[in-house]
Amino acid sequence: ASLVCPKTSTQLERIDAARRRRMSRGNGAGGGGSIRYTSYSHRAVYDPNNPGANCEYESFSRGIRGQGSERSLISETHRTYSDSSGYERVGLARTLADKGHSITRERFSNGEERSSQTFRSISASQAADFDGQWQSQALSSQLDRIDFLKGSTLRQQIQHQQSRGETERWRE
Repeated sequence: ASLVCPKTSTQLERIDAARRRRMSRGNGAGGGGSIRYTSYSHRAVYDPNNPGANCEYESFSRGIRGQGSERSLISETHRTYSDSSGYERVGLARTLADKGHSITRERFSNGEERSSQTFRSISASQAADFDGQWQSQALSSQLDRIDFLKGSTLRQQIQHQQSRGETERWRE
């Protein structure tokens, strides 16, 4: 039997969607009719019979949603994927009500790099306005006070990027 590591964005999104479905209603009492939540998902596949076929996936999410609502009012998700072939994928997704913007960066084993963006209920020309609205709402709702869960390589990578100012430059 060969080891199959999820590599496509569709496979990674399915893993993340399953995690969100299993997620509890929130990790703390939300004030003003809202629920604040944070979640962490980690999946590592190691094959002792084939040490060259390993992969690892991490996802951190935080957000605020209205009570009785499955949809987030505002959310942020950071994802990483890497495998033993040298392939790496890093993604950042942000939503505000029914709108969303995500950026994915990939690095292939041959050194080639690729970036892509996806939009939900906005166009590419509206992305800068969305990013500004998201930042404003994140500040006013105190999204930054919802800490990502600690202790992962992804958190360390995000902190390193923030110290270099890379995550603030999230649109290229």
